[in-house]
Amino acid sequence: MNRKDRKNLISKIIEKNRLSTRITLGLDDCPCYNGKRCHPELKDKKMICFSCYCMYYLKDEQHPEGACSISSKYGKFFKYKDSDLQDKRVWDCSKCIIPHTEKPVRRFLKTQSNQNLEEIYSLCPEELNMRFFKKFPDEEMMELIEKRNASY
Repeated sequence: MNRKDRKNLISKIIEKNRLSTRITLGLDDCPCYNGKRCHPELKDKKMICFSCYCMYYLKDEQHPEGACSISSKYGKFFKYKDSDLQDKRVWDCSKCIIPHTEKPVRRFLKTQSNQNLEEIYSLCPEELNMRFFKKFPDEEMMELIEKRNASY
C-alpha cells in the first residue's frame, strides 16, 4: 500500500467511526453505556467511536491498578466503597474524551501496519476492542458484534 492509499484508509476508518456516520447507520446507541451516549459533551461530528475502551489504558504487572500511557489530565483513581474491596483502587478514565477525538485516533492508526489497518477498517468498534485492545466481551456483546458487523 502506498502512502496516499494508507492516508486515505486511515481517513476512511475515522469517518466510518464518527458518531454522525454511525447515526446514519442506526448505530448511535452505545452498548457499553446501556444505549446512552458515553460523552454527550462531544458533538456528533467530533465524536469518534473508534474504540469503546481507551487504546492508552495500561493494566499489567507494572500497573495493576491501571494507568494512562499518555498521562491524561482527565483520568483519576477511583476508590472502591464496597467493603470487600476497601483500600482498592483502579484508574478511571471515563471522563476522558481523548480516545474519542480525531487527532489521537489518527496518531494511533499511523502506528499500525497496513495489514492491521485493513482489518481495523472491516471491524465495528466493539469487535475492534476485543481484537486489538484485548477487551473481552460477554455473550450479549458478542451478539451485538455480529449484528453490527452485518450493518457495517
